[in-house]
Amino acid sequence: MNIFEYLRSKNIEPKKASSSGEHKSTCPACGGKDRFVSFEDRFFCRGCSPKGGDIIDLIKLVEGVDFKTAREISGKVTFTPSGKSSSTQFPARPIVKIVPPPNHEWQMAASALIAQSHSELLKNENALSWLQSDRLIEFNTIRRFKLGWNPVTKYDCREAWGLPNELNNKGRPMRVWLPRGLVIPCYDANGQLIRIKIRRPETDLKEGDNKYCLVSGSSTAPAFFGVSATSHAVVESELDAILLWQETGDFVSTVSTGGVAMKPDQATVEKLASGEVTLVSFDSDAAGEKKENLLPWREALNNFIRHPIPPEYGKDHTEATLAGMNLRAWLMAGLAGKKQSQIPPMPPGTPACVLAAFESDYIDESQALVEIETHKNDSEPADEESDSIQGAIDITLLIHRGVELAALSETPEREAINQALDKFDTCDARKDYGGANRALRVLKVAVENASVALQRRISG
Repeated sequence: MNIFEYLRSKNIEPKKASSSGEHKSTCPACGGKDRFVSFEDRFFCRGCSPKGGDIIDLIKLVEGVDFKTAREISGKVTFTPSGKSSSTQFPARPIVKIVPPPNHEWQMAASALIAQSHSELLKNENALSWLQSDRLIEFNTIRRFKLGWNPVTKYDCREAWGLPNELNNKGRPMRVWLPRGLVIPCYDANGQLIRIKIRRPETDLKEGDNKYCLVSGSSTAPAFFGVSATSHAVVESELDAILLWQETGDFVSTVSTGGVAMKPDQATVEKLASGEVTLVSFDSDAAGEKKENLLPWREALNNFIRHPIPPEYGKDHTEATLAGMNLRAWLMAGLAGKKQSQIPPMPPGTPACVLAAFESDYIDESQALVEIETHKNDSEPADEESDSIQGAIDITLLIHRGVELAALSETPEREAINQALDKFDTCDARKDYGGANRALRVLKVAVENASVALQRRISG
């Protein structure tokens, strides 16, 4: 059961508020209007539960039960077409499969291809230029992950790769096809070589051709790029995972599924489950939002958090970065519940209100994202200050920080924060983006004043 289904079991219909999947509704716990923000897998209420949480946390809050009881309820309450809850028992979690790595002969042949193709890539200025300009992958990252270039299409003997002989539909012996293109080595959670993908040049493709070739004998298990971090980010594409590691590898290990429909294997689940947070960020398209593609990861991992790319930035992580999204700050928003000691400094130029929120121990979980769009017809033209306030990370953390300080502050500071929050709610509901931006600027000042006042009160 997800959060939307639980709300409907309480006769509350969540209303979609943004393209990122954010919904608003009456809070089932305190009854507050338009202060309850929910996604399919998480929620928060600015009135009674600014920390929010997942479906278990919501049931504990509303029903007043302990964790064990809430977990039992979450597996039993479903929403029926009549609007009444039922006690249908959800099926047990599926068994995660064991996916063995390729055999020794395959790994030897694959390692030889990687070494040879890597040397070829370092001499190929066009391929290097494409990786750096179109995929934003830097030279040191290329060397780190031994990306390569296969200059000529080849057909190897299957025996050389430790594969049994097979015949094609014409009765001829099958070969290991190694097309011309970018060679991408992939390793599992234990650092063992499990897969090679070759990305074919656009000029070699005919209509209907697949851009990627999975070398025969490769494993379909997820690939890890960096395995020492305590948190993980799961994406579809290997090249997206490499770019994400390049920008955030000092505090996150990245994982590529190799395709949106690929499921986690046992070794992957054990590695991800041992970490603190697993952010799953499939492409922002129809396939990436399908429940059947997300469900195997959600069911297998207790630390699962869905953290999609805002669709206005593009479909995937490379497109989003090319469109101007700060990949590092976006990922930090998904890890907002972690302690300051576990998160490196925010990028240069981050607004003071965001820094204040990260310096606080208040946020315990990744919260819903709230985004104010920029419109050409706004009554107030955009300026550098409003641009710095806008954005999912800035707005969400500023609001959370305001709610916390309002609860701790004296009357003047508390009233100033609440008035700014109420103004923001009103403007946001009316889609008055200029007014919402002005309310955020007022809120930022109120938060800074309350922080100073609180510090003085504590120290004095």
